[in-house]
This record gives sequence, C-alpha cells and structure tokens, in this order.
Amino acid sequence: MMQVTWVRTAQRMVSATGTVVVALALLTSTLGMSAPRRITRPDSVPVTDTANVVLSQFLGFSGKLRALQVTPEKIGESPELAAIMDQYGIGEVGIHQVGLVSPAGDSVSVIALIPFAAKSGGTFQGYRIGYWPRERKHVSLYGLPEGFIQVEETDQDVLLSSRFRVRDFLTKDQSTVWPKYLVVQPTLLDKLELIADEL
Repeated sequence: MMQVTWVRTAQRMVSATGTVVVALALLTSTLGMSAPRRITRPDSVPVTDTANVVLSQFLGFSGKLRALQVTPEKIGESPELAAIMDQYGIGEVGIHQVGLVSPAGDSVSVIALIPFAAKSGGTFQGYRIGYWPRERKHVSLYGLPEGFIQVEETDQDVLLSSRFRVRDFLTKDQSTVWPKYLVVQPTLLDKLELIADEL
C-alpha cells in the first residue's frame, strides 16, 4: 500500500484556533441556498460523537454524503478532519471504514485520496485512466481532480452517499484489474441527493 506521508505533514499545518467555513459555492449559487453559518470548532466535543456538528458538517447540504474525501490541503484547513485522521490512525491511501456513523445511522467512510500529481501519462499502476482536458490544454473549463480514490475489490459496496455506492461509478471494462482508481466529486453527489429528494 502506498504510504501517505502527507497526512502527518498536513496535520502540522493545522491551526489550533482556526475556524471552518462550511460553504459549497457551487451548490449555493446553483440551488439558491443560503450559506450555512460559520462553525467554530468546539474543543470539548469528541469526534466520536457522530451525531454532532463535527461529523455532520462534512455530509453536504443534503446531509446524505457518506464518505469524507481527504487531501493534505483539506487536513491543513480543518482541525476536525485532522482530528479524525489522527484518532483513527489513517496513514495510507484508500477507503477506510473506521466505525463512523451518520446521524441517520449509515456507515461513514474516510477516503484518503491519492494526489492527482502522482499520475503520469494515461495509466496509473496498470489501470487505464486517460487524460483530463486541462492536462493537455492550458485553458479549460474543467479543472483537475483533487485526487483518486483507490478501490479494492472488497470496497465496491461502500456507500459514497445514501443512494450511491462505489460500484455505481466503476467502469465496466478492466474487470480483472485491481485496485481501480476513481474520481467522484462530493459536491456533485450532494447535488444528486438533493435532486432525488425533490423527485
């Protein structure tokens, strides 16, 4: 397994007195929602109390995201994420089911992403990924992903949100190649959940 040395590096970047702004600009502008209030980190609230804001703030506007996608930058910006990573000793990339539970009772996973910069060419460790438009053009409407989810064969039924599992986003080819590498944007998953709630 690929060791994630960035976890410890990012944790050192965390400010003990920082606050977290929980705002997803895309959803706010697209769906006309008001941005949630600023949430100050309460040092007295343990991260294991999964019904409180420490976990709930990462479950999207819908409240139905079921995986925390973690990058070094996010750890550096969020004392809460840093605390979760530290408490559960997550030091490798991949999908980690550590016992977190949403207020609705669903399992919540922690996903340590492989940084996008680790990719070279159109494949990654034998898995064909292809290219993103911005890799070949300096100007593109589409940005680069934050990173890749490493998916083992046993991870296929892990919930990414209340309605969607990892297997829903896997390609149909390369069926014998494991692990696979996946990009799923939590903001788009959150939007799908909001739309589905209105149908």
